[in-house]
Amino acid sequence: MKIVSLNIEELGEYVYNAFVDDYELVNFYDKNVEINTTEDCINNILFKIETSYPESYFFGVEMGNEKIGYFVCTDELLVSFGLSVKYRNRKNLTQFWSFIRTNLNDSFQCVLYAYNKRGINFLQKGGM
Repeated sequence: MKIVSLNIEELGEYVYNAFVDDYELVNFYDKNVEINTTEDCINNILFKIETSYPESYFFGVEMGNEKIGYFVCTDELLVSFGLSVKYRNRKNLTQFWSFIRTNLNDSFQCVLYAYNKRGINFLQKGGM
C-alpha cells in the first residue's frame, strides 16, 4: 500500500473506488442532502470537497496498480477519507491510519456528523 499526492481533478476516481461497493454508506451520509444511492454520496462528497475545501491536500491510496482509497486534509483537519470495502482489514486499516497521522499534526479535528457512528468507530479503531 502506498499514498500518492493528487490534485483535485485526480481525486474523483479514488473517492469512487473507496465507496462504490459500500452499500451502507447512504445510511450514514449527510441527512440534509437528498441522497438515494452510493453514487449520489460519491458525487456529493466530491462537490463538498471542491466547493468547501479546494485548498486542501489530496492523497490517493493505492495497492499495486489499484486505486483503493483517499484522504483529504488541511494542516489540522481531516476533511474526508475512505478505503475500499474489500481492503478494510486490520493490516490495511493500520497502514491507512498511519498515512493519515503522518500527514496531520498529532492533534487534529475531523469533519463527521454525530450520527455517523460508523465513521466515528472507524476513527477510534485507528487510534484517534
